[in-house]
Amino acid sequence: MSQLLSSKKLCLPFLSFFAFFMASSPLLKAFSAEESCKNGTKILSDFDDTIKTYPSKKISVMGYNALFKKHINAGFDILYRGMTGQKAGSFCEEEFRLTVISASPSFLYPMVQSLLKHHQFPKHKIFLRPLGKESRLFKREVFERILEDEEGPFVLIGDDVNEDPAIYHELRKKFPEKVKEIYIHNVENKNFFSGQRSYWTAFDLGLMEHERGRISTKTLLRIGKEVLKSSPWKVLPPYGNCPPSGFLKKPFVQNEYILKLAKKIDLRIQEICKVR
Repeated sequence: MSQLLSSKKLCLPFLSFFAFFMASSPLLKAFSAEESCKNGTKILSDFDDTIKTYPSKKISVMGYNALFKKHINAGFDILYRGMTGQKAGSFCEEEFRLTVISASPSFLYPMVQSLLKHHQFPKHKIFLRPLGKESRLFKREVFERILEDEEGPFVLIGDDVNEDPAIYHELRKKFPEKVKEIYIHNVENKNFFSGQRSYWTAFDLGLMEHERGRISTKTLLRIGKEVLKSSPWKVLPPYGNCPPSGFLKKPFVQNEYILKLAKKIDLRIQEICKVR
């Protein structure tokens, strides 16, 4: 009996070492990452009014929120994970599939990084504007460098608050083979350029990506549920343009769950707009 107990004691350190070895094994890491690191879409994204949202456009409110708050447009974390093929909290050793390029000043880098990490956005790179650099010139230079140096194609996502539509239009003309799609958040209802697709929420952007087969039905449903349960101003910014009723009707949608969810979201957005 004592020999049996002794042998068990000897086995425990060996088993512990074996478990540690297997957990740290590159082969096992690669295998475990296989499901969460699919070869998804590459995204070049703006930050303010595209990912991050604000309860007001007052300078004091925006400044406070930029420094201390982590509010995002409802469902964009789920959308970006779905598009890039990376699950929340996954360890992906492949290239960065999300690049955030913003005219926000570079001293806000820790805040931007903290927000993206807090919401578990996909593995990413961040480029913020150095002080003294003109916004449009900075964004154009960074986008061009990425499009020149990296393999595409890319999906570009921004908003119409500043100059994203014009910048993205110029980039598509210069890199037509690398810019697959351009989505513009309709905040101020400005005129977009030909070939650019506008959206109001993560759900209607998700519908367009679902149509192209770049996100799953499961992901789209999760985005929709997030939009339904989020605060009104995270669904549609209070300073944002309201969409027309029925804007979510898409003739290609056949899934009954998506259709029901789209109807609920449409009704909620119309209610949000009525009480403004």
